[in-house]
Amino acid sequence: RVHGHADELLVAAVFIFEVEHSDRPRPHDRARHERRARDHQRVERIAINIDDAPMPDNAGAQPSDQPAVPGAPAAYFSSLPIKRIVAAMRAEGVPASVSQTAGTFVCNHLFFRLAHLIATRHPQLRGGFIHMPMLPEQAAAWTGTACLSLDTMVRGVRAAVVATLTGEGAVARDGGTVA
Repeated sequence: RVHGHADELLVAAVFIFEVEHSDRPRPHDRARHERRARDHQRVERIAINIDDAPMPDNAGAQPSDQPAVPGAPAAYFSSLPIKRIVAAMRAEGVPASVSQTAGTFVCNHLFFRLAHLIATRHPQLRGGFIHMPMLPEQAAAWTGTACLSLDTMVRGVRAAVVATLTGEGAVARDGGTVA
């Protein structure tokens, strides 16, 4: 139990289960390569009910304009305090930002399925998705690829958990975008 909130930590376990047992494989190396410009942790705001893959996944599937969960709502907002998490990460020296969408590939698919599972089976839980950049060892395969150390990413995740469970800390004032 962390701060007496063991039930809320189930979300992390559910997410890990989804990653390991999803009918969608883990992201392909090409997808990781396309993330090379991301040098910070991105706390996602919304998961959308669409699978629209720009490339095949590890199993060769490349869905186009398909719902992640047929019959489910168009989108779910993260139930995590995303701006408080970003502020907590930054306070720990971890580069972080609010991201408005997890895209339409594997990450969004996992986030949407997690959010749908929470909405339909575990409404007492909170959940969300945080994009992680590559590790230095992964980024070494591509010149100029941005990365963060494992220690830095772990500090960010710890800050996110504490900010979520305690509700303490400053709230980041930035995070929106101008269209």
